[in-house]
Amino acid sequence: QDPEGRPIIRSWRSHDNCHSWDAPYDIPLICPPLGKLGSVFPHRRILHVKDDTFLVLIYGNLVGDEHNRSMVFRTTDGFRTLHYYSTAAMWHPGIGHPQGFNETDFTRTPDGRICVVRNQGFYPLYQTESIDDGATWSAVRQFPGMGVDPSLCTLENGVVVCGYGRPGVKGAFSENNGENWQN
Repeated sequence: QDPEGRPIIRSWRSHDNCHSWDAPYDIPLICPPLGKLGSVFPHRRILHVKDDTFLVLIYGNLVGDEHNRSMVFRTTDGFRTLHYYSTAAMWHPGIGHPQGFNETDFTRTPDGRICVVRNQGFYPLYQTESIDDGATWSAVRQFPGMGVDPSLCTLENGVVVCGYGRPGVKGAFSENNGENWQN
């Protein structure tokens, strides 16, 4: 926590393509109060939106949450602060597996953005999409694969690739912005 009691993310920055790094600095999170676990975990990717606006995926829980949620934080001030922006996925009783969401990743697809989220534990992966730069998200729907730690990439030809694991390493490919997947 910073001196004002806000949660922080310890960060490092490179200005020379990762050959050297600045001293660590703390980025305060401006967000609703954290829940019972009291921790947040940035995971995988920072997405540039435009100008000085970047989105960061973080999972954790807020006061009142029973499970982790996948959250989007936004910075517009050169990473001096990260502000809670939206929730990409949150467990609810309609989701068949009673776990929270973690290990989120996203990529910009040719028509917008897609986000794939993991359901904690060895359960199916889920996905959700945002078409307004992360301000709102669609309802989660099941992704056609079970595993952990999804990693997304949009290739130059527009194909979206999702790698995920355990057991083994698997890959899924979408030629239509994540609407359908081929494993």
